[in-house]
Amino acid sequence: MPHRVDCTFPKACVNVLKKVNVKGTWKLCPIVRESNGPLKDKVRVHGRIEVHGQGV
Repeated sequence: MPHRVDCTFPKACVNVLKKVNVKGTWKLCPIVRESNGPLKDKVRVHGRIEVHGQGV
């Protein structure tokens, strides 16, 4: 079941993913948005927020 994205303008929302190395496997993980600025290296991996400096 897809999770709901909190978005003020529904037609302007996008799903931003980052490809990171998790236990030797490259996975696409959703980024964690900061409320006050640019995107950081935080992604959600298996429900937990982790910092991954590597990846695309």
